[in-house]
Amino acid sequence: MNNFGIYILTFPRDYHLAATLINSLKQYAPDVPIMIVPGSGFDFKNHPFGDIPIMDIPQDSSSKFEYYDRKFWVFNGPFEKFLYIDSDMLCIKSFDQLLKKIEAESGPFIYVSLEKELCTPESSKSAKALLAANRFLQGGQFGNMENIKKFDPSYDVYLKPMFNSGLFASSRNTISVSDLMHLYGKEGHFYADVLNKEFTGRSMDLFFGDQGKLNYLVNKKDVAVKSLSPYGFMWGGKPIRLNADGSHEEYSFIHWAGCPRPSVSLFTKGFLFKLFKYIYQGECYDDLKNERAVPGLAVWMKFNNDHSFLNRVRFTCYDCKRVSKDLAYKIVLVFKKLKNSI
Repeated sequence: MNNFGIYILTFPRDYHLAATLINSLKQYAPDVPIMIVPGSGFDFKNHPFGDIPIMDIPQDSSSKFEYYDRKFWVFNGPFEKFLYIDSDMLCIKSFDQLLKKIEAESGPFIYVSLEKELCTPESSKSAKALLAANRFLQGGQFGNMENIKKFDPSYDVYLKPMFNSGLFASSRNTISVSDLMHLYGKEGHFYADVLNKEFTGRSMDLFFGDQGKLNYLVNKKDVAVKSLSPYGFMWGGKPIRLNADGSHEEYSFIHWAGCPRPSVSLFTKGFLFKLFKYIYQGECYDDLKNERAVPGLAVWMKFNNDHSFLNRVRFTCYDCKRVSKDLAYKIVLVFKKLKNSI
């Protein structure tokens, strides 16, 4: 496809994930160009991506975006049409037919990974779709609904199916720089005038980061929302059963969002994984209680090139610090409860 490419946003701590994702894409989409979107702290002179091009910092008002808001740079990048992929994902199957569907698109559009009951526009107001949307809202994955109602009383949260922002296909200017800056300015005023807080790239008192903002803008601009199925992603926070070759009939990607992520750390499998998953709360922990390793770890390791001893030590030490910090916090909570009960 002419002028089509893949964008991957990554940060220094996620380099290993992005590099492994790129290796998997080279197997299943070898002819599709890839471009790195530099996250906050990205070192343009020292990174592991070799000849993969790095997006330039935009020369417009969106240059001030930080953290995951930099994901929005893809709507004004060099590719006319594109697939955006979070770095904590892995490609496990070809998506050639999806590329043909994207090539046939014209005007503003967005393909996203929807729940099965939301895979057709006609189902967006069905009872099942409403239940799915409510689960999305109750999980806080869109934002603080009380504040959003104050921010925009006319907003209809059920107008469009909600989606995860980790994987989507779209076109340049489906979301324009002026759209982004108008929302950014409005957010800043809301935080200052209503919430009495400073607004930053990590502020979560209104929208759930880039995900809430992208859903909001797609809804407000009435962008056509279409399903990536059967080329979407399965969540890495649940048990994963793959074919012998590491593929899956219904999905082209695995997404480890809000759950233990793969790495060469000793905490990703065996006894230490049992300890590691305790730091994750809610649905993820319940789903993983009988798992002996990060779901999909074996297929991820197949595409990861750095299994060195030093790398294993580095990631194991990082996870050890996370576990120790979380356990210390939980011990403090237990003592506080005991003190209050006396």
